[in-house]
Amino acid sequence: MFEDFKLFGTSRQERMTRGLLIGIPAAILLGTLYGAVMHYSNMRIEFEFIIIGLGLAMANVVKYITHGVQKQFGYLAAGLTVLCLLVADMVTIFGFRVFDFGLFFSLRVTIQMYFTGIQYSVLSGALSLLFRGMAIFYAYQNGRAR
Repeated sequence: MFEDFKLFGTSRQERMTRGLLIGIPAAILLGTLYGAVMHYSNMRIEFEFIIIGLGLAMANVVKYITHGVQKQFGYLAAGLTVLCLLVADMVTIFGFRVFDFGLFFSLRVTIQMYFTGIQYSVLSGALSLLFRGMAIFYAYQNGRAR
């Protein structure tokens, strides 16, 4: 009776694995594109609204790929949104140099990046945190099929 629903995977674990395998590259790609736009433009506050769109885009990727209704798929969408925003912030501040010599995987550089970002612009930093929180919340809410 429910065989048509199981076309893309029979277990929750297979759907979660597929969500991770497709979601992580999608998060890195979206974060890199957004970071490049932010790095090479001077409009900081105007582009902050797009962050919510990044969260919704990651939620739609998870929803389309996994077809999951459990909370863990919402957590997956929120986690991928956090990854997307980390990549976007690193590319925004450092440019494409972030992918050289393992700089991308350095926790110390990531922490320094956030302190540099806060000093970069106080108003943009406060608004950025608000929009990032909204993006993660929307990704969690919309990351599951209902």
